[in-house]
Amino acid sequence: MAFPLTVAKAVFKWDLVNNSEGINVLHFKKFGGGDFGTTDCQDLAVSLHDWYSNANFKTETNTSWKANLDNTQSLLDITVSDVGPGPSVQYVETVNEVGGLNGTPLPVEASMVTTWRTLQPGRSGRGRTFWSGLDTSSLDDSGGFAPATVAVWQATMNALINGFLTEGIFEPSVFSPLHSVAYGITAPTVQSIVHHQRRRNT
Repeated sequence: MAFPLTVAKAVFKWDLVNNSEGINVLHFKKFGGGDFGTTDCQDLAVSLHDWYSNANFKTETNTSWKANLDNTQSLLDITVSDVGPGPSVQYVETVNEVGGLNGTPLPVEASMVTTWRTLQPGRSGRGRTFWSGLDTSSLDDSGGFAPATVAVWQATMNALINGFLTEGIFEPSVFSPLHSVAYGITAPTVQSIVHHQRRRNT
């Protein structure tokens, strides 16, 4: 089955502790369908940069994502491109901004997991993203993430999804390469357990 040009991937490239490289991938489709052009890729990359760098994304009330990360880590760039074989349209948004917490970084393999839920039943309708670059100040006495921190992260992930949904241009999605289809995300859930980083993205 051919890959659709109606899906774009946004690749976050990180410089993590000890000069380790990290990658996160999010997927989007356009409301109403249609292919992604270079201008679409640029608009999406700039919006994601805004979510990372600034509070109150679009119509939402939230902290920036970088405010929750250790300042020994930085987001290098965000590359948005269409999903498909052969030549691709893309745009690279340079960021080079460190996190906002001046504490002690967690090991690079320690991550927070966000589960992305859709209206599609079963595991094929869910995705997960493993976020690294975190700080020890995020932990509670039991070694998990502090409830107050989880609440802040939840609001920031809610803003990422709801900001795009309210705007109605780009729809955050879970992409299934097997079925060559993207399911629109309806809600994120931030997990309170510290997870081991794996190469698995939405």
